Amino acid sequence: MDQITKHDGTRRQINASIRLMFEGGDLLAVHTLAWAAYCVATDVAKGTGPRWTLRADHYRKHLAGYHRGIANFLKHADRDPRAILFEPPPGSTDFLIEAAIEAFEAIGGIATDEMSAFRSVVALKRGQWQGDDERREEQRAEDRRLERALDGADSDEERDEIYRDRDRQARAMDRAYFEVGREILAGTHPFLKPFRQ
Repeated sequence: MDQITKHDGTRRQINASIRLMFEGGDLLAVHTLAWAAYCVATDVAKGTGPRWTLRADHYRKHLAGYHRGIANFLKHADRDPRAILFEPPPGSTDFLIEAAIEAFEAIGGIATDEMSAFRSVVALKRGQWQGDDERREEQRAEDRRLERALDGADSDEERDEIYRDRDRQARAMDRAYFEVGREILAGTHPFLKPFRQ
């Protein structure tokens, strides 16, 4: 029987979360896999003297409560059997996978093709490709439109509908980005290759 180290398990969970995301799988399952990988990698780092970067520390501070709540909701029911969970906001799963990759690298892991493809997709989504100033400006303009719409809303219900509409649009865009991720992994994308740091 093959042995699996914590390092191997972390790598496999991150890769599985990325592939599941790119295939359009359930984001709660993606979230659970990424959170488990992040927790294992940070626990291993504590026991071996971490090589934390400032970026890894940034993730750790922002993940302290929010993502733990989602993870606990999905694995425990003894204290809150009737609890409900709101769908994680767009981008939160990206942030969690980024944190898991960063923690994995902090324990000596080397980015896999899945991790590199994920970074390529995230860079594309955020307009971080060289010469992509137009995409960044479009995003800033969209953010300003959202702020104006929220300021002009007359009720909480109207604001909620504005947020729901934004989330629907973000999920539709994510599906297009996930297709790009699948193409990068398959080596069939016409010009994007895995983004390695």
